[in-house]
This record gives sequence, structure tokens and C-alpha cells, in this order.
Amino acid sequence: GSGPRIAIVQSDFNHEITKRMADDATSYARQLGATVVHHLHVAGAFDIPLTAKVLAMRPDVDAVVAIGCIIQGETGHDTLIAREVARKLADLAFQLEKPVGLAVTGPRMTKAQAEARIHVARHAVTAVTQQWRALQALHAAPALAH
Repeated sequence: GSGPRIAIVQSDFNHEITKRMADDATSYARQLGATVVHHLHVAGAFDIPLTAKVLAMRPDVDAVVAIGCIIQGETGHDTLIAREVARKLADLAFQLEKPVGLAVTGPRMTKAQAEARIHVARHAVTAVTQQWRALQALHAAPALAH
């Protein structure tokens, strides 16, 4: 396609939701001209950043989309996990200069709210595709004079 080569990292915790998110992301990527070149599964959202980093370092990957679902439990554990995952993924994009889409829903979310947010994966695909195109244009532009 005319778009980026995307790697998806999918958390299998809350699989009934993350599977639907990944399916939606994959079909939407095709609509945008992007290609899903890798789709790896990890146990939970906390496990996404390391796999995302290894994938983002590959020369055949232009962008990564992280898919996970963090539903609220009885403690504040969901907030801790969501914050750390988001921070690590933002740091990864900045360090490697490759788009990383955050489709990890939560924290403080019920299962019903998670169901209503399945489309977030589509937004992450849109975001990485748009950012990849912008970076391509920037790299192709002549250097600015100082």
C-alpha cells in the first residue's frame, strides 16, 4: 500500500475485547493504504512496551500500534499499569522517531465502557498513518536555511 508498514502488539488479557480491537485496526489499516506486517500477542498491557520496542527497531516496521484493555479492579492497579504503559510507549516513539499508536483503553473503565471503546484501535491506526506521512514529507523536504 501507499501507507506505513504497521506492527500490532495485542494484549491477550481481556481477549474478547482486544481481539475485536485488533481486527478493527487491521481492516482499517487496509482502508488507509497501510499494511500490517506483524501482529504479535503478549499476556497483558504491561507486557506491550518491550515487544513494541523490539518491533519498532525492525527495518521493515514504520509504525507500531499497541492494543490493550485495562478494566478497573478493586485496587488502583489499573491506573498504575495504564500510566506506565502510556509513558513507555510515548518514550519509545520519541527515542526511535517512529510513530507509536496508543490503543490501550483504561484505566477506571468497566467492561461496558471497554466495549464502547473498541474503535480506539482505529484512531490509533489513523494517528500513526498520519504521523508517518508527515514524517515522510519532512524527511523529503529540502533542509531549511538557518
